[in-house]
Amino acid sequence: EIDDILEDTGMKVSQCRVRSLPLSPRVEDFVRSHELIIVLEINRDGQMYAILRKELPIELVPKVHSVAYSDGLPPRGHVYADAVMEKIQEVRE
Repeated sequence: EIDDILEDTGMKVSQCRVRSLPLSPRVEDFVRSHELIIVLEINRDGQMYAILRKELPIELVPKVHSVAYSDGLPPRGHVYADAVMEKIQEVRE
């Protein structure tokens, strides 16, 4: 749902789902092949973002940004899509 909302704005969206540690080489390949990475986490602490920052080569770290959000309610696509769009705007300024 979040991808659909973002793509309706004209954005191109790709996903890479990290399922285990240590990270698969595919995760690094994904980061290398994209201009901007938003780590969307349905929590408030951003654990996966912290892990990626530690595990990825240092030159890739500036591409990675976190949107960690939880208000205690079940995830709602428009809330997370808005948070992602805000982060993208912040990064590009």
